[in-house]
Amino acid sequence: MLDTVKRQEGSTGIPEYSKQINQGQIPENLSSAAVYFHETPKHLIADVCCELYEESPYNSRVMAPTKKLVQDINNQIQDAVNEHGEQLKFNLHGDEFHVNLRINNQILFTQNLYDKGINNGSLGELTSVISTEGAFGEVTLDVGDKVEITQQVLDGMELGYAITLHKAQGSQFPRVIIALQKGRIVDRAWLYTAITRAENEIHIVGSSEDFKSIIQLPSNSNNRNSYLYEMLRI
Repeated sequence: MLDTVKRQEGSTGIPEYSKQINQGQIPENLSSAAVYFHETPKHLIADVCCELYEESPYNSRVMAPTKKLVQDINNQIQDAVNEHGEQLKFNLHGDEFHVNLRINNQILFTQNLYDKGINNGSLGELTSVISTEGAFGEVTLDVGDKVEITQQVLDGMELGYAITLHKAQGSQFPRVIIALQKGRIVDRAWLYTAITRAENEIHIVGSSEDFKSIIQLPSNSNNRNSYLYEMLRI
């Protein structure tokens, strides 16, 4: 049994806060220590996440449950923190094409390219948009490796200021902003996992009513029918 928290210091309040959620208990204080709850109506969640990201852009990542919300937040943050960055462009059959990616953007990779050192979910920063022979620019991965942007690499690149929790599995970030919306995949396990991606600070953006409802309902895993129990009895 894994019962020792190593990612966060106890003083952040994150271990105890996440433990309560995992057990279906609503924290007595929605904001506590380094956990901050921002009461926000659904139509303003993307706006508030963007504002919070702007406060500390160099150590933050936004987690959201749906690709649509991720895209909305990414576009807003890009315009807020890097509106005038030079765009990535490439030539194809004599025509020049511009991509909605700019120098210094945070980048998420959505495909496995093992020969390039890239996995689905790898993160980095667009550090060059200068074309060279066979490449359109360069991304510096979070691990420090540099990757030339070929057409194959470009096909698996998108903005990475905000990402789905699925892409964040196994990752950790100093400061995490959670865009909380009720939905089919959002249960207490989703919320617990999102919160425990943070090392030092958490910001939860959404409705306290939704937050409490998500915690009180059983996790979706309780609804899975694998017939494992019956098979083991045979």
